[in-house]
Amino acid sequence: MLRHLCFRWGLRLFFVGILAVMQLPIVYAGEAIKVQFAGFAFGGDHSTFGNRFPHSQRINQRNEAEGGSQLNSIALAQIGKVSIDGVAWVIGDLGKLDQGPALAMAMVLTRETVSIEQIGDMHKLVVDLAAEALFFDFKEQQVIASFPVVVQLRDVSSVPPDEATITARVQSIFDGSSGVSLFKELASSMKGMTVREKYKLRIGVREVQIEEPARNFMPTNLAKPGAAEQWLAQSFSSYLVANQHVALVPYIKDSAIGNKMAGRFADGRVFSLTLPQPDYAVDLVLRGFKKVRYSENSAGSSWIYGAFSDIRVYEQLSQREYFKGSLKQGATKIVPASQKGTEDWPAFQETLLKLYSDFSEQIGVADKDWVKSHSGDTSLVDSLKALNNIMEKCR
Repeated sequence: MLRHLCFRWGLRLFFVGILAVMQLPIVYAGEAIKVQFAGFAFGGDHSTFGNRFPHSQRINQRNEAEGGSQLNSIALAQIGKVSIDGVAWVIGDLGKLDQGPALAMAMVLTRETVSIEQIGDMHKLVVDLAAEALFFDFKEQQVIASFPVVVQLRDVSSVPPDEATITARVQSIFDGSSGVSLFKELASSMKGMTVREKYKLRIGVREVQIEEPARNFMPTNLAKPGAAEQWLAQSFSSYLVANQHVALVPYIKDSAIGNKMAGRFADGRVFSLTLPQPDYAVDLVLRGFKKVRYSENSAGSSWIYGAFSDIRVYEQLSQREYFKGSLKQGATKIVPASQKGTEDWPAFQETLLKLYSDFSEQIGVADKDWVKSHSGDTSLVDSLKALNNIMEKCR
């Protein structure tokens, strides 16, 4: 018998019992921008989809015999429930973008990760899905802005989950039947934002570096070339969007070569979109993780997990720096004596994401105590305050 637990990356913890289905009417103060929903897509090289999105691909191929795609069918059913200020969805036959408005949006899946951990006699399944709500000009084939969406579902069962069970859990995130929904999270993360046909200035993660002391702790599903960098950039970006409501240029590894974002829609259509250069860029360096025993007794042990990252924010053209600092975050994890083993990566991951979440909240606030405990360099207080002006220009 499965006991269901749900978690979303962000500032709030969601439980299935308190989630309500969002079916809100769209109301606008002024004239809304018409946005053609282009459908569900997979990001990157098509040849890698089987390895990167095995369960999502399995779901999508279920009605291929009828000439359709399962994920497009799910997306069409869900997108009408997504309410975004100032946006009026145009939902018609997918693939007829040339007959609709020039501004379009595709939900592009960029990451699917699954992990299983045994805790005593129970087995914990964790499913992470990450996507980009990609707004683009169909006529110009150019990205306007991107809004990352990251969700996580957790299940606990008395038996190890098989492949069919995992696939069913992944599908429940797409169709929202578990209470954790990719499309609900899109609506939540974009609440209060303004979608524009053009943005004066944009920000985006430009460079990502992961040093060996950090990479050595990462799971095998992030060992594929570029996977860890994509995960880090999108995780940071999701908090920047949620807390600062900015327009982003999506991170694509080696995007400087051709400056293109490629992918394929769930129904087989291929796309290649031009990425604009971010006016303001963010460079991330993940320096490492550290685990230290804090205490131990007959009931179990307590461990402190640390994450260390450098963040640099600068103007792309002039290279003028607005923020450059080395930050750290610590968190405590209690391991019961009855637990046969423990995976360090989930604790390291949550600690790092907490750091990025807090950093994005501190922009414009710049609490001196927070800066002192997370950096030790109090000169960063003024830099954090100054970042608020940058964020304002990118809204």
